[in-house]
Amino acid sequence: MVEPTDVQLETMEFIRAHYDAYELAPTFLEIAEHFDVSTNAIWCRIKLLEKKCFVATREGKARSIRLTKRGREVFETARRVGV
Repeated sequence: MVEPTDVQLETMEFIRAHYDAYELAPTFLEIAEHFDVSTNAIWCRIKLLEKKCFVATREGKARSIRLTKRGREVFETARRVGV
């Protein structure tokens, strides 16, 4: 199974924390501002996470980024192990 990189785990953590705090998914701009990178870099990062089946989005739908079941499981395992 393909594992997420540290940067991908940090991105997944931000998505989850944002959803927990505001009860809605972050925008690409909010993620980009948090990590001090471009929205294009975040778009690429999210597309890779989608390809690995860690997150899902809905085409044309704002604030639709969510962790998949697999993404939540991998994220929780990484947190327990202390990655």
